[in-house]
Amino acid sequence: MKYFISLISIFICINYCLAQEKEPLSKEKKEALVFPTVLETASKENKSILLIFSGWDWCEPCQELEKTILSTKLFLEFAKKNIVFLDLDYPQSGTGPSPENNQLAERYGIDSYPSIFIADEKGMPYQKISFTKQTVELFITSIESALKRRVLKSKFVTSKDEEEKKKLAGEFLATRTEGENYIF
Repeated sequence: MKYFISLISIFICINYCLAQEKEPLSKEKKEALVFPTVLETASKENKSILLIFSGWDWCEPCQELEKTILSTKLFLEFAKKNIVFLDLDYPQSGTGPSPENNQLAERYGIDSYPSIFIADEKGMPYQKISFTKQTVELFITSIESALKRRVLKSKFVTSKDEEEKKKLAGEFLATRTEGENYIF
């Protein structure tokens, strides 16, 4: 009987502990989880990361980018299928940017807003994209071109055949457009 009562007591204690609401994460702890989670997702899904450094509460070009591109159905559908999207905000009001966002801005050398990069699943940037008030279609096309060049570069690096490398190099160079900032 004592054994039975002890088991019931343990069962009640375990249920009580499990039923307790977990302490919510502070803003700093939540934000500290964002970038590692994005890297993990990009790695699992074998996708590139679109990083946008913005100041939504003070930067007019950032607000225009949000309104004309980032909030459109066309862009959101494209992003869901093709990239992992991370929007990093640097507000001037309230508490300001998070410590993680400040570290990322320093890591990527951000000196103007919006700054837009495409990075690999390890967070290494390989394309900078300019926002020039282009259409959503042109913005998506610039991302698609960068993604294609990344595939060509990967094939080039892993290829052992010199003829294939020459062909891939030609394809890679043919995809470049004047004024593009390709980081390799």
